[in-house]
Amino acid sequence: MGRLVLGLDIGITSVGYGVIDIDKYEFVDYGVRLFKEGTAADNETRRNTRGHRRLISRKATRINDMKHLLKSLGIINEDFHSLDNVYEIRVKGLKEKLSNDELATAILHITKRRGSTIETVDDTEEASKETGELKEILQANSKKLADGKFICEVQLELLNNGESIRGHHNNFKTKDLMKLDIENPIIRINTAFKGCSSLEKISVLPRIYHN
Repeated sequence: MGRLVLGLDIGITSVGYGVIDIDKYEFVDYGVRLFKEGTAADNETRRNTRGHRRLISRKATRINDMKHLLKSLGIINEDFHSLDNVYEIRVKGLKEKLSNDELATAILHITKRRGSTIETVDDTEEASKETGELKEILQANSKKLADGKFICEVQLELLNNGESIRGHHNNFKTKDLMKLDIENPIIRINTAFKGCSSLEKISVLPRIYHN
């Protein structure tokens, strides 16, 4: 067999191929492979799956970066495990000094959740005006904070009443967070982390922790 040349004809739903012996000027093999055409639904599924993988990866990176920082500050060690009842700990931290394990549990919980239901909900409010559903949720949750309660206190009450604290019905406006006592350590952390990347958060926390 002499020298061979492979030719390809790549189309939207097929790939044609041909193998030619250029010494004998003969076709060695040729054919076509057909496959299903991609659809918008397929593209959406791939995007959603890819986006989900990225969210998981970013969450893991945030948590690992924060654990590394907490260890470097001597707040936790290699044997640390987050405590249960994190909302009780966060509420306790509003008025009482937390132990290192309690403080780390609260900080890691904030880092894990990133405050997305607080920080990004305003961006989607305009898009939801047609149904008014999100606006009603935000207004209702704002009323829950009218008497000076913190968001973690509202969430703890929901848990104690056997209600869920996850989902769109528990969204809060960014401005509601900013109304709270910014001098509170946990609120200072949440506020300082707004819009920060994982590496930026690592540089911010020591200043918060030592103030």
